Amino acid sequence: MPVYEIRWSRKATSYLKRLELATRKRIVEAIETLAADPSNQNLDVKPMQGRPGEFRLRVGDYRIIYEPEQQCLLISVIAIRPRGDIYRR
Repeated sequence: MPVYEIRWSRKATSYLKRLELATRKRIVEAIETLAADPSNQNLDVKPMQGRPGEFRLRVGDYRIIYEPEQQCLLISVIAIRPRGDIYRR
């Protein structure tokens, strides 16, 4: 199975840099696991309601919004925020 490339938005990268190291590592590892196998059943992934093509990945109290592109094997990470803030964008 091919590995997807990960493209980070400027907003997601900026927020990730502000997190403590342990949390940052958990989020990056979860996204790399997703890129290696998007159908991984161990990840908490759900489609976003009202936003076709976007999904959310739960990592502890954080949510990562991303958009997979199967034809070019790309995962675009759109945003990273705590649960209460991510859905207000």
